[in-house]
Amino acid sequence: MKRALVPREPGIRFFLHHGDLTDGSRLVTLLERVHRDEVYNLAAQSPVRVSFDEPEFTGPATGLGSTRLLEAIRMVGLDCRHDHVAFDERCLRPTEVDALIGDASRAKAVLGWEPEVLTADLARIMVEADLAEASKLGLPESAARR
Repeated sequence: MKRALVPREPGIRFFLHHGDLTDGSRLVTLLERVHRDEVYNLAAQSPVRVSFDEPEFTGPATGLGSTRLLEAIRMVGLDCRHDHVAFDERCLRPTEVDALIGDASRAKAVLGWEPEVLTADLARIMVEADLAEASKLGLPESAARR
């Protein structure tokens, strides 16, 4: 789990502090140590499928994690702006799936069809398309590599 605290120090535009949203006491310790005026919760469970596979972890980590962070801010007495940063849907492919599994042998036997693009080439094409889209949207390259 990650969350970011944005410092106002000259020359530093952004600094990411890592912590565990399942451990409220460590959040208090982190906030006391860095004591910033802006706190952004960037925590997310990725890929989304994990949240369905691990529901017993998802609730405490994502739902209660935000509550723990807000409570840590209150306990420290931090007078800060705090936001939960939402996922930018521009980064989502319309056909986003967890796994693509297939066997073209039946298509070959019945239809005489053979693939023209192999898996490694398809992965390269998809990454290149994501990078181009991120660039077009003005997003950093790292947004497309998630």
